[in-house]
Amino acid sequence: MAKNYASPAGKAVWPKISKPETKFNPEGTYETKLRLDAEEGGKFLQHIQQIHEEHHDLEQKKQGKTVKKHPLSITHVEEDGAPTGEIEFKFTLKAQAGKPGAKWAQRPVIFDSRGGMIKPDDISIGSGSTIKVGYDINPWFSPALGAGITLLLKSVQVIDLKEFGGSDFDSFGFGKVDGFISQHKEDTASDDPEPQHDSDF
Repeated sequence: MAKNYASPAGKAVWPKISKPETKFNPEGTYETKLRLDAEEGGKFLQHIQQIHEEHHDLEQKKQGKTVKKHPLSITHVEEDGAPTGEIEFKFTLKAQAGKPGAKWAQRPVIFDSRGGMIKPDDISIGSGSTIKVGYDINPWFSPALGAGITLLLKSVQVIDLKEFGGSDFDSFGFGKVDGFISQHKEDTASDDPEPQHDSDF
């Protein structure tokens, strides 16, 4: 099976790319959902479904019997109860690979829009960032769950960064309007070129 796929550009949803999520796995899991519009999402879904179908057929031949097809990790986005046409695809990567006693650490590689490598600790990728995902496909089989595939989060290209936990004015979705203006603004929000002081000292 081919490796090193690249996704279309889409919006990151609840990404855990620089630091792994440890809520459900103490060893940590890197993850993100990638939200694609109807056109790109439909094409990408067809690509994933084809690989899923091929793996399912191969596993049935291998097992010599009918096996279940495990659902893909996707979500059809709805707004106010109505489908928007957008689709979210989930990518994951365990922070610890291998078997007990022979494990090694792994993490996604992060690139900027021009291909420059970024240290994971130097960036905090938040929801709404525009990214592409470099991924592998891991086919698996379980007698209880059936034949499935996992999209492995191997790398990320950050095209437009929305930092996690940003607390600047624009990050809350506000826009400037006429009205109340505080005389006690933080320096970072001030319109004055230089801070004004009552004291000369």
